[in-house]
Amino acid sequence: AKPDGFTATGPCEVWTWDISYCPSTVIGRFFYLYMIMDIFSRKVVGWEVYDCESGEHAANLLERTLWSEKCVNEEIILHSDNGSPMKSLTMQAKMIEMGVIGSRSR
Repeated sequence: AKPDGFTATGPCEVWTWDISYCPSTVIGRFFYLYMIMDIFSRKVVGWEVYDCESGEHAANLLERTLWSEKCVNEEIILHSDNGSPMKSLTMQAKMIEMGVIGSRSR
């Protein structure tokens, strides 16, 4: 079945996020850019760089971003791919706690 689509008619309605690999000067070592973007305005609402991928890092970034954008418990839809930090129990628990609705690519 075709997945549900979401339309943002204003800021703080639909966000998307991903983790990008950033190479370092050491061969085989990467840094990971965690970035959350508002679909409506295309504003980067939250970002941080870590040396590993982790659901805990993602959950902490989400919480800080929601507080900084004053969007706590506003039922924001957060879209992501199916990476392990996106599906981690820590991230899912934080989303429920903060009132965020999850959406993933199929």
